[in-house]
Amino acid sequence: MTNSRRKGAAFERQVAGELLTYTGIRFKRNLDQYQEKDHGDLTPEDPGFPFEMECKAYASGADCKSGWEAQAFTAAEKTGKFPAVIYKFNSRPIRVRIWEDALAEAFDTTPLNCGLKVDVSLQDFALIAREIMARRALAKPRAVTEAMG
Repeated sequence: MTNSRRKGAAFERQVAGELLTYTGIRFKRNLDQYQEKDHGDLTPEDPGFPFEMECKAYASGADCKSGWEAQAFTAAEKTGKFPAVIYKFNSRPIRVRIWEDALAEAFDTTPLNCGLKVDVSLQDFALIAREIMARRALAKPRAVTEAMG
């Protein structure tokens, strides 16, 4: 395993551990990403987790790269989830890039449909994911009740 691949694997394990702490959901590294393209880097134990995640750890830089965004969008299209890029540069905190449609669902607003993207902390990302999951869980019983009545 190359040094950069080892660094990426260590970062994925770190993110999985922190997300478990923040969400209570276990994540495992998606090893299919090495055999077949267009897979996210982490797989949640809970299939209701609303994001497909790309994890990137680099020595230097300051912002999420467009190529990483494209990877996240491609993987998310396959699963019907929201894309997220979790990235970190040496001596900087972990950041997560998400888009307005995820924020709109989390906070029950209408998206502007302008391609707005936001970088948040990993802890805030976990909060947004849990909010989406909670809203979806609340919406399901109503839909079942309405269909029955």
